[in-house]
Amino acid sequence: MSTESAAHLGYFMEIHRCYDLFLTDRKISGCSESTLRFYEYVIGKLISYLTSTNSDSSVENLPTHVLPFFSHVQQQNLSPSTYHTLFRGIRAFTRFLHQEEYVWKEIRLPKVKQPSSTISPHYTSTDEKGITFVQLQYLPHP
Repeated sequence: MSTESAAHLGYFMEIHRCYDLFLTDRKISGCSESTLRFYEYVIGKLISYLTSTNSDSSVENLPTHVLPFFSHVQQQNLSPSTYHTLFRGIRAFTRFLHQEEYVWKEIRLPKVKQPSSTISPHYTSTDEKGITFVQLQYLPHP
């Protein structure tokens, strides 16, 4: 875009189109297939929420739907790790929208604490050359 944003030019973009552009941008940037599937899942949840609530699908109105979306997700009793993962995907998408000037201002997201975890040895084994391997296990922080 030029120095003026798409919103300022009266150019209204559907969120589905921005979603496609975001995924294309991530593919070109070299994201792995698993990362692309992650973005498809997370942003897909947002789009499904907007559809199920009959919300306006123009990207300019997305800021008014983000907090209700996170409230909706929070009510699903997801683990803190899953909730934070959804947050990370939505944050990447909203930053893209702002950087590409599909929205004029950054979209405010709720503060989501990253769940803490500890790494502890799960088991050790020794191979035929006498090298010891340790398998690590991530445990939720109490």
